[in-house]
Amino acid sequence: TYATTENKSTVVYLTDVLGLDSSTIRSLEDTTIGALKQQAEWLQLRLGLVDSELRMLVRELPQLLYMPKLGERLAFLQNRLRRDKPSLKKTVIRAPNILLLDVNSDVAPALDWLQQRLDLTDHQLNRIIKSMPTIVNLICENRDAIETKMNWLQGTLGVDNKK
Repeated sequence: TYATTENKSTVVYLTDVLGLDSSTIRSLEDTTIGALKQQAEWLQLRLGLVDSELRMLVRELPQLLYMPKLGERLAFLQNRLRRDKPSLKKTVIRAPNILLLDVNSDVAPALDWLQQRLDLTDHQLNRIIKSMPTIVNLICENRDAIETKMNWLQGTLGVDNKK
């Protein structure tokens, strides 16, 4: 399947643009090779990525090329965080692992928790996520530890939750 004429340009794209290993590509079916390219091109257009940015994302998280519901995850982040395309792109490039999290069971509860815990407006929450998008992953992985540290800090400083 690797040597079919129709897929040569796709294979070149996957190896040259995305940096995927040609031996791995050789083991794939034609339809899979085409789907990988289609997903990569969609992701590039959706986020407005240049080739080098797409390559970096795919190198870090190759599962982005076959991840189900990626469009839903990006749409949720864009809507919940009120991001335009360039800002969403920056968020994803700075914290690509956010795309591995489930929107309903991970991301939404983490954002809600942070917003409620710190009594943030939507605008304030969005500014925090914009400056430190990895905080979403940290909250999902370590919410109890973060809560403990926040309680200690508030007690030490004598700060109320609502201040």
